[in-house]
Amino acid sequence: GSMLEFVSAYSALPNQGVRMTPELILEVTDREGNMLEQHRPEPHESIRADTAYIITDLLHGVVQHGTAASANSLKFQR
Repeated sequence: GSMLEFVSAYSALPNQGVRMTPELILEVTDREGNMLEQHRPEPHESIRADTAYIITDLLHGVVQHGTAASANSLKFQR
């Protein structure tokens, strides 16, 4: 798969199991700021919300105390 597909798939975890169809361009405006086009990502339920929470919590634990502890230097906020 492409990087965009992987990001879309993994983004369902912190989004309570809902995967959004990726859109590369969300809106197009003219130079005065008038909206010419607008795209809304479509939601797709991909996994149960409780499963997504557990996986996200487990991954958070790996970063905090496990083999990915070096990722703490990135100062990412949950």
